Amino acid sequence: MLDVAVIGFLIGQGIGRWGNFVNQEAFGVNTDSLFGMTGGTIQQTIINQTQIGGEMYLNGNETMLWEVPVHPCFLYESVWCLLGVVVLSLMIKRRKFDGQLFLTYLAWYGAERFVVEGLRIDSLMIGNLRVSQALSAILAVTAIVIMTVMLNKVKRDPESYVLYCNTEESKALLAEAEQKRKGEDKAEDKSEDKEYKNTIIGEDEEDTASEASEDSNNNNEESQKETEDNNTEE
Repeated sequence: MLDVAVIGFLIGQGIGRWGNFVNQEAFGVNTDSLFGMTGGTIQQTIINQTQIGGEMYLNGNETMLWEVPVHPCFLYESVWCLLGVVVLSLMIKRRKFDGQLFLTYLAWYGAERFVVEGLRIDSLMIGNLRVSQALSAILAVTAIVIMTVMLNKVKRDPESYVLYCNTEESKALLAEAEQKRKGEDKAEDKSEDKEYKNTIIGEDEEDTASEASEDSNNNNEESQKETEDNNTEE
């Protein structure tokens, strides 16, 4: 299940980071790179937080300059996450065991957060330690170690690690779902046929009633004409 969900996680994270751009938040230290960004909100934030007692001052970023562009951390993370969507999509048919995509996601995202957190100026600090950066490093390393161990086990005994999608249970569930879908399609087709027949019958009944009404009118006209003729003769 997690193997299926992680691609959605990356898509959501890649798109969601653009909210930081709109709000001009979660930016990094000063930079002269091509991707540097600035704005009124960013400049005002730097001016306010580099004052004595401000967050940047307390975190050791009191030398930040408001007139110099900053790293667009949101952009780095967005591009990295969307690139991860491509990587994981290519891995779907190449995975060796269930959970491999999830572990790859943890390693991929953890590595990105480790790098980006080193650029940000609003990280949670414990002394000189960036908490998010440390957790990201632990996450990435743990995922890589577990994945390496699992791949070695699969290599030694591939028959013991069958992907769930290749099991008889999975195939039976897919077959059952396919039959159910076909049954729903047939029921829908029958319903449409019945509705079509009812429409045709209704139209035929209307035509018959119309013809009967015309015949009745004609008979009445003929009867009235005969009556008039008899009265004339008399």
